[in-house]
Amino acid sequence: APPPPFVPAASLASLRISFRPPSDLGASYANVKSFLLTMTPGRNSAAEQFEFSWQRSTIVTGLQANSLYKFELKVKNDLVDSWSDSSASTYGRTVSLPPADVQVSSTAATSVFLALTPPPPAQQGSNVIYGYRISFSSSSLNGSSICANDGFTSCEVGPLLPGIRYKLSASTCND
Repeated sequence: APPPPFVPAASLASLRISFRPPSDLGASYANVKSFLLTMTPGRNSAAEQFEFSWQRSTIVTGLQANSLYKFELKVKNDLVDSWSDSSASTYGRTVSLPPADVQVSSTAATSVFLALTPPPPAQQGSNVIYGYRISFSSSSLNGSSICANDGFTSCEVGPLLPGIRYKLSASTCND
C-alpha cells in the first residue's frame, strides 16, 4: 500500500492532498502507473473518486466547515495492473470561533497586548485551536496578526500607528 495521503496546505474551503509512491516501488514516481484517491463523503455524493496518472497532488475545493473527510489512496504500478491496498488519512475542516473574551492587557508605542480567553470546550467540540487571528482596522491602516496557541493567553497586535483609534476583532485559527 502507498503511504497515506497528506495535506501540505489548507484553507477553510479546500485542501491540497499530496501522495507518495509506495516504498516497495522504490518510492519512485516513475514506477507508478496511476493513483486513485477516494474522498468520503464526496461533495455531492457518498464518495468521490479522482484518478491521476502523473500528478503528485491535487486541490479539493468546495469542502464544508465542521466536516471530516476521509481520503483513501490506492496505486497501480507498471508490474501489476490492479489497484494496491489502500491507505487512509482523515482531515477536518473547521469553522473559526470567536474567543470567549478579549481584553486589552497593556499598550506600547506601536502595539497593543490582548488577553484572550479561548471558547469553552463545549463550543470547541473536536476543533483544535492552533492560534488566534486578530484583525485591526482604522481610517488609515488595516491588517492582522496571528498569535500561536502556545499556552499563553496574551497576544501582541501591531505595528499600529500612534494616536489612531482601531477596531479589533478576533477569531480562532483552526487550519
